Amino acid sequence: MKLTEEQVAQIFEEVRPSLVESLKTELAQSIEWQAKESVRGIVAAEVTKWCQENVIPDLKTRLVESKEGIRAAVVPATEKIAEALGTALAQSLAKNLESSYKRSGIFKAMFD
Repeated sequence: MKLTEEQVAQIFEEVRPSLVESLKTELAQSIEWQAKESVRGIVAAEVTKWCQENVIPDLKTRLVESKEGIRAAVVPATEKIAEALGTALAQSLAKNLESSYKRSGIFKAMFD
């Protein structure tokens, strides 16, 4: 069924108020979202700039002042971490070998 131009015009006039309201609502939501995103970006840039100017220099100074103490703490910690990793790796390998040996025994029993 083909609509006449008059029918199309009548339908458009009937839906026009709700269409305009819907467009207004959607436009308002879009503007609000864009405004929030703009503000977020501006605030993030300002916070970053402030931190770079006010926090980072003090942090660098304190790190340099504490460098020897940090190094002294890191060396024993890395040794302990390496030892723990080595132990865990050896245990994991032993468990895998044991499991592999058991599986080979099962397969051998099944197929021999």
